[in-house]
Amino acid sequence: MNSSATEIEQWLIGSDLENEQEQSPEVWDVHFDEERQLVFSDFGPYQKLYLRPKNFIKRFYHTLYPLDVENWLISDQVQLYDSFCTIDTQLDIRFQATLEYAERQMEILPEINEYIKTTYHKAISEQITRNLLNLQDDSWVRMGLGDIEKAIELAVNELLVLEYIQAQTRCTI
Repeated sequence: MNSSATEIEQWLIGSDLENEQEQSPEVWDVHFDEERQLVFSDFGPYQKLYLRPKNFIKRFYHTLYPLDVENWLISDQVQLYDSFCTIDTQLDIRFQATLEYAERQMEILPEINEYIKTTYHKAISEQITRNLLNLQDDSWVRMGLGDIEKAIELAVNELLVLEYIQAQTRCTI
């Protein structure tokens, strides 16, 4: 009996989980542009917003707005089973606004990243809670939380991408 490990022992040492992760490396790959900047051209009645070209020369009627890549850390705590179980979740989100998003939010260009954080914080917290409250059976206790972490990462990434925000999320439960 000592030679055969039970499922819980294998789970505790992480042998099955490591093999599963190596077999199916699903990665949400985002190519951020660290040097992305917007040019707002305001010349008389003509206004235009566009991405800064490679050989751009700034004129007096141009205003540059950098679209910085930002790291955003969200920590959340969800209570399950009538407060019998408490799950701490930490999301590390790396995001960058796109031109399409900036065009829709032209009035807040100087503080666009802070606007994104305040606008989408509640929706992201709801995604976390929704995924954790949908744990119907006890399979997550036996199999680990890796699939749930991936589901939360995917849900948050899709939420932000649908709003024209490039994002890459890492979830830790």
